[in-house]
Amino acid sequence: MKTMRMIFVIAALIGALISTVSFAEETVDFSKIEGALWQRMREEGRSTAEFHMTMGMTYAEFGEEERAIDHLKEAVALDPGLFMAWYRLALFYLGEPQGEGYLKKAVEANPSYAPPYYWLAYQYCRDGHDGQAREFFESYLKVAQEPDESARILTARKALDELRSGLEGATLRKIRLKD
Repeated sequence: MKTMRMIFVIAALIGALISTVSFAEETVDFSKIEGALWQRMREEGRSTAEFHMTMGMTYAEFGEEERAIDHLKEAVALDPGLFMAWYRLALFYLGEPQGEGYLKKAVEANPSYAPPYYWLAYQYCRDGHDGQAREFFESYLKVAQEPDESARILTARKALDELRSGLEGATLRKIRLKD
């Protein structure tokens, strides 16, 4: 519940700020967003780390990857317990060693948040590290219960069945980019 509350708060803040942004030829004045967000979060007693995480998420939504990464890195430097910041950083680096490290930090910060387990398993599976893939798919299935995880749960179950059987079926071929 705490995870969903945090995600909802971040989404609400981003939505509120985006609705106040003035668009001029499809450019966004991010300084206004940052200023308004900083003020609002201070009034709510939020931390500087949470501010940076929220700005990182906002920049990511606008496709401002470099700014997003800078803010997310600042957020986790200030508060390593911000699992969503670790997770969002990992998404920028999926398939790279840095992404694996960020996913592991997200798991460490919040072991009950399912998506990092899935993406670690997926990457290990893609790279042919079947033992690690099995381990993380199993961990994922233990914690994944939210309705929005249903498609990944199905994929994880199929992949795990194929990994356990030793036979590479359609799911593993798809993950390993063989189809």
